[in-house]
This record gives sequence, C-alpha cells and structure tokens, in this order.
Amino acid sequence: MRFAPRFAALPASTPRESTEFVRAEIAKWAKVVKASGARVD
Repeated sequence: MRFAPRFAALPASTPRESTEFVRAEIAKWAKVVKASGARVD
C-alpha cells in the first residue's frame, strides 16, 4: 500500500506494523462515521 507523504504519515516502522496501524484506524473511524449517520449518495 502506498501513501503520498502529504496525505498520511505512518508512525510504524515495518510493513506489518503499518498494516496493523491502518486496520486500527479503519476500525476506529468506521465507528465514528456510523455514529454520525454520514452517508455516501
């Protein structure tokens, strides 16, 4: 997975840590979006 430097800074140092960080962020923000009721039309 590639990230443009201007959009994301991954604090992890290994590919596995990066993957775990991204998965945790997706889970965290999915809860926020669901609670907000936001929808994509």
